[in-house]
Amino acid sequence: MSLHRRQVLGGAAAAVLATVGAAAGGPDYGALARGIDGRLVLPGDRDYPEARRLFQPRYDAAAPAAVAYPAHAQDVAVCLDFARRAAVPVVPRGGGHSYAGWSTRTGALVLDAGSMAAVAVEGDGVRIGAG
Repeated sequence: MSLHRRQVLGGAAAAVLATVGAAAGGPDYGALARGIDGRLVLPGDRDYPEARRLFQPRYDAAAPAAVAYPAHAQDVAVCLDFARRAAVPVVPRGGGHSYAGWSTRTGALVLDAGSMAAVAVEGDGVRIGAG
C-alpha cells in the first residue's frame, strides 16, 4: 500500500481535530469528513435516511452518529483513529444484510465498505476490495 502526502496530512489533521472535538464536548464529524477522500453522511443530511437503513427492517430504529463510505484503506485508518480518539464505537458494514443487526448501532460510526468493491489484476494476482 502506498500513501500519498495528501492522505497522510489529511489523516493527521483529522486525528488532531477529533481530539479537540472530543475535549470540546463531542466528536467533530466535520473534521472527519474533511480528512477522508470518501463520503461521510450525518443525521440531517439528505442521504442519511438511506445511509442508515439496512436490508433487515427490524433495525430501522437504529440511528448511527455517522455513516462513512471510505474510498480506500487510508480512509478506513483515518476513521478508526478518529473513533479511537473521540471514544466513538465503530461498526463495520459490508452489505448491511446482517440478520442479527451487527452492521449498525445507535450512536456509532458505521464504516460502509460498499464503495471499496473494486477488483484489480496485479501481476499474477488479484486484489479484491472489502466491499
